[in-house]
Amino acid sequence: MKNFTSLLVVCMVAGNILPLRAQEMLYIGAEEYNGKFATVQRQMNYGDIQGSPYLNDKLIKGWVKFNTGDSTAYFLRYNVYTDEMEYLQGQNLYTVKNMQRLAYVLLADYKFVYREYFIKGRQHRGYLALLVTGQCRLYKRYRMGFVKAKTPESSYDKATPAQFKVKPPQWYVACGSGNISYFGADNASLKELAGDQYAQLKNYMKEQRLKFKNEADLKALFVYYNSLRP
Repeated sequence: MKNFTSLLVVCMVAGNILPLRAQEMLYIGAEEYNGKFATVQRQMNYGDIQGSPYLNDKLIKGWVKFNTGDSTAYFLRYNVYTDEMEYLQGQNLYTVKNMQRLAYVLLADYKFVYREYFIKGRQHRGYLALLVTGQCRLYKRYRMGFVKAKTPESSYDKATPAQFKVKPPQWYVACGSGNISYFGADNASLKELAGDQYAQLKNYMKEQRLKFKNEADLKALFVYYNSLRP
């Protein structure tokens, strides 16, 4: 097993507590890190900001697998705002910098992969949660916004503190060897993706009472779609 530390550099961190459950397939253990760790200062002091930039504030045990085949468990958390995976070793917290060498990260309910994806023709790279495998793969991209503090302009106004705000997730799809591309989760995007099978998928959605904006429903839709493909 290669030394995981060689793939990481010290990251500047701070956060609160919000434990997540682990699904059966991804279950590593309910263990959570409750100790203290040394931190270095970020340019942005999270302690002065309302809300949290993390998917899971508390470090929870997850699984890291590399392209070389090596794998191991670490205490991890995902910073959605910076799109970084943070992990604990000893008393220090680190962040992965050689993301291309990761095969995947199992964390809480999700299998995260670091991939190239496209939206409106523009190329991006980042962590995506892989929800459905098969001929057509469905991905979820978590998003976090930051609202700057607002000072009152008059005695009638109230000051607004800086805060993190969870933004609606984005969905991405890749079929076969195609690119991972934005999926609008609506009738138009489904019709563009499915072509001649669109009517069959719409009937299935109606029969099963599936909604585009519901994650479990989207997963069920793509599992069914894959069953129709050769």
